[in-house]
Amino acid sequence: VSNLTLAGGRNVGLLSTVYSEATVSDLHLHDVHIETAGSNQRGIAALAACNRGTVTDCSAVVEMRVLGDGSTYCVAGLVGVNEGGDVSRCSARLSLVYQHVGSRGPRYYCAGLVGHNTGTISQCHASAYTNSEISRFAGLVGQNDGSITDCHADGHLSGDLAAGLVHLNSGSITNCYAATAVSDSEAGAG
Repeated sequence: VSNLTLAGGRNVGLLSTVYSEATVSDLHLHDVHIETAGSNQRGIAALAACNRGTVTDCSAVVEMRVLGDGSTYCVAGLVGVNEGGDVSRCSARLSLVYQHVGSRGPRYYCAGLVGHNTGTISQCHASAYTNSEISRFAGLVGQNDGSITDCHADGHLSGDLAAGLVHLNSGSITNCYAATAVSDSEAGAG
């Protein structure tokens, strides 16, 4: 799929939800353009806003512009929320421009591949590029409460609390690395 344009503020993606009994495989998205605006934006990604099933051998090349007015959650290149699902052998290249246009609410779970993970992610790669207005952004996964194995991230991130691989982790991360440049980041880490 190429030259796809998506817009909105909640549950934005080619697929809104991949349900637990569903599998998406060998789907490649190129030249995806996403523009969102509004308050309380949530679940924004090229392939799926939410995955509860299986996503395997998929990729996305995404240019995203988020006009933030209030809170922004679960923004990513491939899947917004991996809610108990499985993401394997996937990749994403995300170029994100975030711009404040109103009140400055919280921004959580934003990343190159998956915003919030409570499932499993394995053998995946993300290249992420962001501007300095975003905060709490990570190269691979924004928040991990599940399992991440054999993955890596690269790109260039700037903004407060940026992290090369994962921003917040309370799950497991095994055999992963980040080759991500992190600049202009207060309390950030490569």
